[in-house]
Amino acid sequence: MLFVWIVSTTLAYFHTGAEWGPPEVYQKNTLIKNAPELVWDNTIPENGFQPDSFLQLQIAEGYLKAWQALNYCYRTKNTDIIEDHFAETHWEYLRNMTDEQSDFLVEQADLGHHLDLTALSLDKQVVAFKDRGVKIKKKIRSKDLTQTIYSDIQEADFDVVMTLD
Repeated sequence: MLFVWIVSTTLAYFHTGAEWGPPEVYQKNTLIKNAPELVWDNTIPENGFQPDSFLQLQIAEGYLKAWQALNYCYRTKNTDIIEDHFAETHWEYLRNMTDEQSDFLVEQADLGHHLDLTALSLDKQVVAFKDRGVKIKKKIRSKDLTQTIYSDIQEADFDVVMTLD
């Protein structure tokens, strides 16, 4: 029995490329991160102080999470999470765009962001920045998804004031 195990292990060793452990393809992270490109054009604010790399990461993650929530609201017509990510002044607009009774469905994905930091509060809880040249792939389809009404890549600029948790 021991002889069979040694022979089978040896054959398996040479059959897998003479390497122990998982195959090389599994040792690397080969998954593509599904996130838009985010570039900091300027991290020195006009008002306040320069954030460290950890705070920049928190700002970027919070901002991309808000975009992800917006894209989710459009796609699913579920507005439950917009109050967590957007100011009250935008709630009505977003609810109208995601109305269940509408004859269309909006799908969008943000493709890239270029952030320019303009202000950071002393307690590091409020940040203001400009997002220039945001590329948004937008598709408006019929409610039954049989017809594409509009499809384009748009470019827009945003002035953002954001709170950090």
